[in-house]
Amino acid sequence: VASHESVGKPFSSLFDNSKLKAQAKDFLNADESSSHQKDFNLNLSDAKTPRIVQARSSRLSSKNGEHSGVVILLRDVTRERELDQLKSEFIS
Repeated sequence: VASHESVGKPFSSLFDNSKLKAQAKDFLNADESSSHQKDFNLNLSDAKTPRIVQARSSRLSSKNGEHSGVVILLRDVTRERELDQLKSEFIS
């Protein structure tokens, strides 16, 4: 999603995927820790196999220190995890 299409819009309006929305809600409802990371499988309609997505979140604070939002970065790590699996199988 391009930044000009997403800035200022609710997360739920940008993605039509219930699992992705659930992960975003988990980050939003997390404790006061400044950042979180989680990997999860994501089934996309145009993909033959599930993708492994790494989600990282960071809380944003205003100048007063009040919570003002969350930044969530999504990264497709499917290939990295496949290579890790191949390395593990090769070693054992």
